[in-house]
Amino acid sequence: MLSDGDSDFRLQRVVCNDRRCQNIMFVSSLEIEIECFQCGQKFLKNSLRNVQGVMPEDFTNGLDLYIRRLLLTSFLPKRGPEMVKVLGLSNYYCKLLSPFLTRYGMDKETGKAKLLKDMNRGEIFDCSSFGDRAFLIEPEHVNIPGFGRDITGSMNYLSETLKLIRSSNGNEERLLPIHTDGDGHCLVHAISRALVGRELFWHPLRCCLKKHFETNLDKYKELFKDFIDTEEWQSIIDECDPEFKPPEGELHGLRNIHIFGLANVLKRPIILLDSLECMKKCGDYSVLLNTKAITVIQKAKALVAEERLFKCMHCKALNEMHFDLSWFCRGGVLYNSLFKINKNLVPGKYYDITIDSIYHYECRYEPLKDVFIPNMNSSFIEKCCFCQSTFLKRIRADGSIVCESESDLNEKKNPQGLDKIGQLSEKQSEDVPEMLILKIKYGDLEAEDVIPDFKLVKKECIGKAVVAICSSFICKHFPKHVHNVALHTFVAEKIVQTAGISTVRALPSQDELNIRKKEECIASTSSQKQLTASTNPSSTETQSCPSTSNRQFVKVVSQNAQVANLSLSENGISYFQLQEWIKDKFSIPIPNQTIKIGFPPKELEPPVDSTQPLPLKHGDRLVVENCPKQITSRPSSASIARNAARDFSSQKPYTTYQSDVLWNLAKLSPEQFRKGGKFYEEVAGSRILYDMVHFFIDSFPNKTFSYNHHSDSIELCVKPLGHFEISVDLDSRIEQVQEGESVKGYRKCPVMSLKIGHKDPTFLSRMAYRHLLNFWPLVPSLDLQSVIAVCNPPASKNNNIKYSDEPFQFYKQKTDDFCSMFNQNESTKKEVNCLFIGSCTGCLFKTLARFDRLDSDKMNLYIAYTFPESLTRDWLLLSLFMDSTSELSLLEKAEIFLEILGNTYVRASSASFTEKASAEILKIIASSESNESLLPSISTKQLKQSEVDELVKVLTFLKNREESFDIGKAWDDALRSFFGQRYDSRKNLFDYHFNMKLEDYSIINLKKYLDWCETGIAFKFRSAKYNYPNKTMAVQRRDSRLRQTKGVLDCYVGDIATSPFLVYGVESENAEFFKKANNEYLSTSEDISKYNIIDMLDEFTTFRKKQNSKTVEVHFMFFNTLCKSRKFGKYFDGIYVPCDMMHCSNKVLPRLLKDDGIVVFETIKNVVNSTKEHKEKHMEGIFHIANSGGLTEIECDGLKNSGNFKIFKHHVK
Repeated sequence: MLSDGDSDFRLQRVVCNDRRCQNIMFVSSLEIEIECFQCGQKFLKNSLRNVQGVMPEDFTNGLDLYIRRLLLTSFLPKRGPEMVKVLGLSNYYCKLLSPFLTRYGMDKETGKAKLLKDMNRGEIFDCSSFGDRAFLIEPEHVNIPGFGRDITGSMNYLSETLKLIRSSNGNEERLLPIHTDGDGHCLVHAISRALVGRELFWHPLRCCLKKHFETNLDKYKELFKDFIDTEEWQSIIDECDPEFKPPEGELHGLRNIHIFGLANVLKRPIILLDSLECMKKCGDYSVLLNTKAITVIQKAKALVAEERLFKCMHCKALNEMHFDLSWFCRGGVLYNSLFKINKNLVPGKYYDITIDSIYHYECRYEPLKDVFIPNMNSSFIEKCCFCQSTFLKRIRADGSIVCESESDLNEKKNPQGLDKIGQLSEKQSEDVPEMLILKIKYGDLEAEDVIPDFKLVKKECIGKAVVAICSSFICKHFPKHVHNVALHTFVAEKIVQTAGISTVRALPSQDELNIRKKEECIASTSSQKQLTASTNPSSTETQSCPSTSNRQFVKVVSQNAQVANLSLSENGISYFQLQEWIKDKFSIPIPNQTIKIGFPPKELEPPVDSTQPLPLKHGDRLVVENCPKQITSRPSSASIARNAARDFSSQKPYTTYQSDVLWNLAKLSPEQFRKGGKFYEEVAGSRILYDMVHFFIDSFPNKTFSYNHHSDSIELCVKPLGHFEISVDLDSRIEQVQEGESVKGYRKCPVMSLKIGHKDPTFLSRMAYRHLLNFWPLVPSLDLQSVIAVCNPPASKNNNIKYSDEPFQFYKQKTDDFCSMFNQNESTKKEVNCLFIGSCTGCLFKTLARFDRLDSDKMNLYIAYTFPESLTRDWLLLSLFMDSTSELSLLEKAEIFLEILGNTYVRASSASFTEKASAEILKIIASSESNESLLPSISTKQLKQSEVDELVKVLTFLKNREESFDIGKAWDDALRSFFGQRYDSRKNLFDYHFNMKLEDYSIINLKKYLDWCETGIAFKFRSAKYNYPNKTMAVQRRDSRLRQTKGVLDCYVGDIATSPFLVYGVESENAEFFKKANNEYLSTSEDISKYNIIDMLDEFTTFRKKQNSKTVEVHFMFFNTLCKSRKFGKYFDGIYVPCDMMHCSNKVLPRLLKDDGIVVFETIKNVVNSTKEHKEKHMEGIFHIANSGGLTEIECDGLKNSGNFKIFKHHVK
């Protein structure tokens, strides 16, 4: 639906508000109401939470989807209310599923459907289990047709009745007429919706009703004999059947007697309401149908009479104080314990003893009867058996609370005026706390109120009480400043000052603590032998003496029936440690965990101090549910949330409470994590951003974030799931991913998968992460030694070096010409030290092959890797240069080189070479003596033993032919992850990348580029079959904590968009390759790549055959070693930094580079999915590193196309 006044048409991308649907739609900016074609819900455009503009590269695909949506909504039949999906389900699906739920349930062990009778749950589903259920509809679902408010006429018919109910509830709408389908089952539909919100159980309700009538038919006949004839009961039972069809001309529905039967099936009242006018008349359309009341059992009456029944003021549960006279007689539990603690008993004196740290008894000794007589008036329960609360009060028979004054309590506790043994003062138990006046003046805000003191609050609970009172005070007096952390902190400090330290309960003396600890130890040891019966699970909890050798544990149960035992240490366990333990045991993310304790289970609230031990004891039972906290409402104005987030971000350091409040606010303002936002600018100003980089934000110390260069935004990294786009529905999307569903704004975290061994790493192939394992550079190859020579000419300055017109290539001249140009003293030997940070395949081999062109006597090439797979690939390729005894020709070597470099599948000869070369390298590593026949000599002195072990594991995998991986599936998964919804249009996107992003390299053949994009095979020679996977592209799965390798990842983590043709296939010294006919190149980049590799192999082979003193060494190391080592200070003449390692070079460049040293940075010019902003940001990062390291940009003669490199020179001190 379009508005009349708007004329500015823009295409926008929106996401359906339904957290289960999350359908992405492309809409016009002129539309006002939008209907989701996937779930059928309609939304006003201004109510959508995620409205974004369409990027230029997505406009074509977005316009196609926009037109398709218009056609679908225009020509397809309109969706009825019964087909509208809410949270993934429609009424139609629910009604179809209902018969299945009558006889089937879910087996918790297998998670599959199973007959109820096979699980010993009866023939049909017992609907009485819904007796305590009630459906609370969410505000956002109220206006959904077919699910929310009924609009078929009930609102008008019941308007007066609903108005009366609303006025009785403070003018709040607490009773809402919702829609049910009128298909003859409307009554059971209504009951099912009132219970669970869906029409899922209409069939089980009818079956249970029929079974109930058949079982209790005689009782019903006797009860309704004056109203219903005996012959009519069979018809009543038949009408209960779900398959019942009424005679022609009769209405299909249930009677009032059926409603009465359903009330007994559910064991709860059912209220029928009619219009106000009809209820005033004499009729049976409004009635309260109630089940039979059950009187209080005699045991409960006895407990009240004996004053042994207590009520928890927190969870309202009833607690029984267990008592048996045999415990106080000779040989009883308490009798023996008191005699062990107190050697000389004084007749008439009161003694205290505690059992299980819960039940506190006060008794006096009678020597004539040799028994202890308990004083029940002074005995009490320390904490609730269900919620562990300490606020318990004794109740009377009518349910009221017994309130005792301090004086009456003292008189009952000490009728003879005698003090208790070992205690210096009476224990105070005031029912009504003292009220204190709290005055707050914060800026222009001023308020005054009364607050309770903290006499009844234990020390460990004071922090939680202060937070609760603080929140209540601010919500009452300053509702517009609820999210102001500074105000919360000020009010909390004022509360503590007002209450004063003297109002806090005094700690018991050390003597009292020792006596109480001894009492609990002896009493609990004895109670393990004699106390066996209990009415609730918590009453059997026993606390072992510290000296006992029995293992203490707590049973933890998940919602899918998984059970594990949590061992308790002497120091206890904190809430944070418990969450981490649950995450490891049950794989439930910390944000999704809801921990409950007791029976019925009550939520275990985290303490204010996250390191404080939890009050867990041996025998406790915890229940863990996977229920993420949902955001139920948003601030009335987005600006309020933004301002509050801005206020929060200025406060450092943050407490746990402040950080949680700020995070809830930040999720309401996702624009703060995009470009221009507060948190984005904070991160961008302090570090260099590249895709998939992980970092922390000071405002949220407990959360990890990652940068997404596709959307130019900051994402939340949730272990072990992945990266999530920050938005209002973040929690629900995390829940959906946890359940295995596919959601928008989510991607896997490859770093996490590689380190901890994620079991489903099929979607790791993101462009920027692939740069961490760069199989080939994304720029043409460069001779680093020649760049150093040009930028730092010798003293003679007689440099007549000739360069070709092709970019990045130096004109090939004879060695003698170079020696004459750089005329130096022969007695002085020149040594060049070059460093390559990361895998630099193109630059490494070109520099190595052209070493003999200049007058250097020795060249040391140091390569600092980040992954052992990259080192292994380079070593395999180096073996082609070093192997002079091989029978392979230069052509065969070049073909094998290119296949290993850029093909997913290789020929049989290339696979055989990989296996043989891997075996030879393993022998070289195992041999203690250096092999003098290998040139250039390779040094592994910089490798640690653990790093060598990693290399051995990779090489062993490459050596064994039976070990393989599905590279074809991995390539396809990488394409699907890279393109997402545009996967089916990938051929068009390939063509777009070629013509728009790689336009400078027109020598690349379009057909070969498209074939590589689809299959991953770049170089095909002859008519051989390419059916052997290139195992050098496999990545090992590692556990960084255990330093172990756990097999191979079934994924591809290399480049899938730029292609390996750029490395050696776009430049050549032979101009014949660039000739054209009919405006088409006669040669391809494949031909140029083969020629260049053959030329490099030939040149290096010629150098090796010469009898001269020139030497070259290749030194392998890892980047961590380079960062920590001090022996490379001012050592390198030139450093080459690829684009994926730019962020790591900031701290090492100034320390490693010589004076007048040269640094070459790669740019991201050829990264096809980078935008102009990304390139500018990357360039800013390069200049930031250069300026901080004292580097000055220089121009290098002969490098015509400088867009791929930036060259800097170190200042001379």
